[in-house]
Amino acid sequence: MPQEPKDNEVIIGNGQNQRVIGPNTVIQVNLKTLMMVLGILLSGLTTAWINITNKIESSNEKTQIELKELSQKIETIKDENIKNLKSELELLKKPVNSVILEKQSQMQDQNITNSNNSTVENSKPNLPK
Repeated sequence: MPQEPKDNEVIIGNGQNQRVIGPNTVIQVNLKTLMMVLGILLSGLTTAWINITNKIESSNEKTQIELKELSQKIETIKDENIKNLKSELELLKKPVNSVILEKQSQMQDQNITNSNNSTVENSKPNLPK
């Protein structure tokens, strides 16, 4: 006698062995079968866990190696750039130093001529009254 499924139910089987399974259906499982299924699930999860951790560790090692190589490349580029900049700075220092010395000597000459031409009003200090 075929049964009609209600909401959230499924018909299993055909003909005489037809059954309706829903959320309230109780499924009985042999303890031996349950232990086998749980053992297979546990071994599968353990294998997946070990594989994932191994892949993460190898990825971490590869990343560390790549970081070391990259930092060495950056250091060499930095050293080359610093050497170039130092040489350019030395080339620029020479004209700048000469200009500075020239300006200083001009200022000194101007100060000397100004001091000779100007008169000092308070050459003798007056005592307060």
